[in-house]
Amino acid sequence: MKRFLVVLAAALTLFGCASLRHKNQNPYEHRLFIEQFLDRRNPLDAQILDTIAALRLNPRSAPLTELFANVNARLRFSRLMRRLRDR
Repeated sequence: MKRFLVVLAAALTLFGCASLRHKNQNPYEHRLFIEQFLDRRNPLDAQILDTIAALRLNPRSAPLTELFANVNARLRFSRLMRRLRDR
């Protein structure tokens, strides 16, 4: 029984270490879902694409992450206002 518990503890430790390794990767290194809908000719979309490119270089930057969130909020707000205006 003790041997089983020791093996179980070792296995859980290995799986825990493996899951921590993936959390240290850059979350912006792969193409984001939103990027397929952005148009470089639109100034707001271009700012989002530039922010994503900057985040790929420095993913732990708090000001860049904040800027990315604010620009996305402006994009959603502007689309909502357009939809309400067109009603």
